[in-house]
Amino acid sequence: LGPLGNVDHSSGGFAGRWALFSMKDPLEFRQDGFTLIEVLVSLVILSTGIVLVLGSLESLVAALGEAQYTSRSTFLATQRMAELDFARGQGLPLDQGRGIFPAPFDAYGWLVTESEGSFEGARNLLVEIQRTESDRIGFALGTVIYEPSPH
Repeated sequence: LGPLGNVDHSSGGFAGRWALFSMKDPLEFRQDGFTLIEVLVSLVILSTGIVLVLGSLESLVAALGEAQYTSRSTFLATQRMAELDFARGQGLPLDQGRGIFPAPFDAYGWLVTESEGSFEGARNLLVEIQRTESDRIGFALGTVIYEPSPH
């Protein structure tokens, strides 16, 4: 029998594995799980990692939106320039000024300007694309049109 009567503590007995101190040596500490400090430290490390990952995802989404805006603006500027080139080839006047693209790109607008070129017979044509709710230009595409004057 053990010191408390009929319970044998040498084989785990009364408290078994849940005892904090071994009955063989009262100064020997038994630990079968994690301490509260260990759990809290691991939670802090895990939380920090999650915050860092979410922060990088936010910047990734912003960069993706910017890339999509630039890509669409480039496509629309190229399309508008091709329409102007086709109209010029058909002898139609250039459609200068402002406009909005048809759906599904109706959130984008265009501005076409024409100016004198740097040499005789040259004209500069500039197509600028921007979102309709902002003044920021998404993409600008320019070209020089050369039409020699008849002699």
